Amino acid sequence: MVEREKYSLVVSEAVEAECQRGDLESVRRRRALLEEVSLFAVDQRMLELARLLIAPGALPEKAGPDAVHIAAAAVEECEFLLTWNFRHIANVRIRREVERILAHHGYTKTTICTPEELG
Repeated sequence: MVEREKYSLVVSEAVEAECQRGDLESVRRRRALLEEVSLFAVDQRMLELARLLIAPGALPEKAGPDAVHIAAAAVEECEFLLTWNFRHIANVRIRREVERILAHHGYTKTTICTPEELG
């Protein structure tokens, strides 16, 4: 288990928007969790970087929200992007290509991993 005290937890507005989906009880639980974290706005730099991540070998077009999550973490220079999304973010093949694109554009500080990998 990750020791929360060691890290500042942040989410983007994109995460906040995703948390509003689903049944009422799930939304309430997610909102309670969001009260424990800092929120930052999604800006134009993040959206432009997200567009660059939608590319052959990286993220498919349908993974636009996932691209925004990755781009937001990179632009905000988050040390880690924690995810359980194995389809488009923690997928080792996609992660490798995404990290290559990020590095090509000067974003090298964010490590994409699962909570278990960090812990």
